[in-house]
Amino acid sequence: MASFIISISYFALFNLLSPFVNSNLWTFIFSIHSRAINYLNIIRNLIPNNVSILTINNLFPHYANDINAYVIPYYAPYSAFTEKLNVTYILITANGDIWGSQQGMIKALTQNYGLLVDIDGIYLFMKNYTGPPILKVPINMTLPATSFYLISGSPVRIEDMHGEIVYYWPPNASGPVFWFGPYLILMPGSYKATVYLMITRPCNGTLLTLDVANNYGTQILTTKTVSCSMFPKPNEWIGVPLQFNLTTPALSIEIRGLNPTGISGVYFKCVVLNQITTTK
Repeated sequence: MASFIISISYFALFNLLSPFVNSNLWTFIFSIHSRAINYLNIIRNLIPNNVSILTINNLFPHYANDINAYVIPYYAPYSAFTEKLNVTYILITANGDIWGSQQGMIKALTQNYGLLVDIDGIYLFMKNYTGPPILKVPINMTLPATSFYLISGSPVRIEDMHGEIVYYWPPNASGPVFWFGPYLILMPGSYKATVYLMITRPCNGTLLTLDVANNYGTQILTTKTVSCSMFPKPNEWIGVPLQFNLTTPALSIEIRGLNPTGISGVYFKCVVLNQITTTK
């Protein structure tokens, strides 16, 4: 009887129609069937049993039951542990655990690892591997505004009409930085980053500048001035494309919104990143 009451209580609290349910719970449940999870399962099946692997915090739960699985410490003084560890595989991602993926990439590049799998921003390296990737799927990912860092000051986080968190720069405010980040790990190739923006009122002139940078902003790969004339009318999203090329692996790619002028309010929703070509 007690178990029946508990079951009814859980149903009342967590069914889709319940007023008490947290939408994040269902976001999590649906996410376990996502494309990324399917890719991770494919990679999991490629790795033999009882073979050592080093991975990041975000992915370690997939290997937590494996005694030969190691996680990259999320603390700089322990980087020596990562450097000295002798493992067969290294598994990292383009986004997510920035520090972990950077340390994993540095180890792969400096300790004779080859890229075995490169699928949609998930990278599996194998010790002493010299062939081409056996699985390759170009990056096609959406980076919501919350993936980026909102500079302190005028911009704010708000919910749009669909309940998504977007970033907003108000009119009549100016400053050097709207957003920056998210410090992506990307392999060589050609990419297109489409930045989705919306203005709040008609205007004339320059709104802000977009750029793509590497090495913590010291290497500018491309830049574009966003003007009012690019928006057919206020309160409609438009995509502003930025194309850039990488000839070597990049450890800290940023897609930034800079120097907003405040001649109109500006919303920033997301960046859609597509890998156009790859370099062998």
